[in-house]
Amino acid sequence: MKNAAAAILAFVAVSCATAPAAPPPAAAPLRVTDPCALLTAADIGQPLIEAKASGRQCFYRLDPFVNSISLTLVTDARALWETMEKGEGKEEEEEEKGRESQRREIEGVGDDALWIVSPVGANLYVRSGDAMLRISAGGKMSDEERLAKSVALAKAALARLR
Repeated sequence: MKNAAAAILAFVAVSCATAPAAPPPAAAPLRVTDPCALLTAADIGQPLIEAKASGRQCFYRLDPFVNSISLTLVTDARALWETMEKGEGKEEEEEEKGRESQRREIEGVGDDALWIVSPVGANLYVRSGDAMLRISAGGKMSDEERLAKSVALAKAALARLR
C-alpha cells in the first residue's frame, strides 16, 4: 500500500466482513477472533445495553448512546501497522481534505500504540504481535480523558487476546 488512505480503506474493508454476534465472555484469557469477546460491562464501567458484532468490529451500545464504544480487531495486521506507523501519504491526504490530524505514540499499552485525533474523532490503535485493535470511545470528555479511557479499554481487551 502506497499511502495511509489505502491502509485505512483496507482496514475498514477487513472490518466490514459479516460474522454472527456473540455475548461477552467470562474474564478468562482466550484465543479471540470475535471482537465482542474482548470487553465486558465491567471493563467499560457502565451497563452494557448491547454488544453487536459486524465482522471484525464490535459496537458496544451504552446509555446514553453518545457514550458507546467501537472496537475493531484485525488479527493479521503487521503490514498494515507498519504503513500506518510511517504515515505514508498522510500529508497528501490531509492536504486533499483540507484538515489536519494529530498523531502521537502512546507508551505502556501493547507492543505499539498510536493515538490519532482528527476533526471528526479520535481513535487509539494498538498492535500486539500480529493483531491490531482500534478503539473509539464516545462521550462528552476531553481528548486526554478519552485517551485514558481508550488505553484502559485496550489493556482489558489485550488481556483477553491470547
